[in-house]
Amino acid sequence: MLMRNRWYGTYQNLVNRYIALTEFAASRLINGGLPKDRISIKPNFVSGVFAPGSGDGGYALYVGRLSAEKGVRTLVSAWKHLPELPLKILGEGPLRQELERSATMAKLPIEFLGFCDRTTTANVMGRATFQIVPSEWYETFGLVVIEALACGTPVVVSRIGSLDEIVLEGETGDKFTAGDATNLAWTVKQLLGDPTRLSVMRKKARAAFLTNYTPERNFQLLMNIYLHTLNNYTSV
Repeated sequence: MLMRNRWYGTYQNLVNRYIALTEFAASRLINGGLPKDRISIKPNFVSGVFAPGSGDGGYALYVGRLSAEKGVRTLVSAWKHLPELPLKILGEGPLRQELERSATMAKLPIEFLGFCDRTTTANVMGRATFQIVPSEWYETFGLVVIEALACGTPVVVSRIGSLDEIVLEGETGDKFTAGDATNLAWTVKQLLGDPTRLSVMRKKARAAFLTNYTPERNFQLLMNIYLHTLNNYTSV
């Protein structure tokens, strides 16, 4: 179907506006042949239970699927260098048993919480010292990142794709080299060693959410895209 639509020029001739979630996603579309002047950026948003938390839990947090592309093996390996910091892993997936065995054998301070509902997730997220998103593939957006920002929780992300764009290094979180457990452990130690910086990050994380990722901001961006498209509409 993609080849047929490309052959008939569907993407060039029948679509007036494309919406990408990030600049990185837009660059992929442009590299694929879509016209740059028809692409608008509109990120995702979150609402409801994700509210500012205390950050007093004294643990790091991972939320997501337990599968290879999410970088969870790298995460658990990094914790061999971080025996002093509890890590909570929230989620299910094909690697859960393997990861639990590895953590148990190495006597790592890792707790596997399994699947949790949104309210529980938000509570655990809000109390976390920081959250880690160690993906090793190009995330479409990384909704879990802005859920953390909504809670005022700084985020440590792998330096890859959209994640590298959403998190402002040193402001709303920190970054490490994707797939590099040693670099992840070093990044976490640097963050833990500066409580004042962490406290400032919590405020900036929440501020970034309020500025960019609320339903109200999302609606404003979407309406601007609609109006721009209508005002510049060309019949095909």
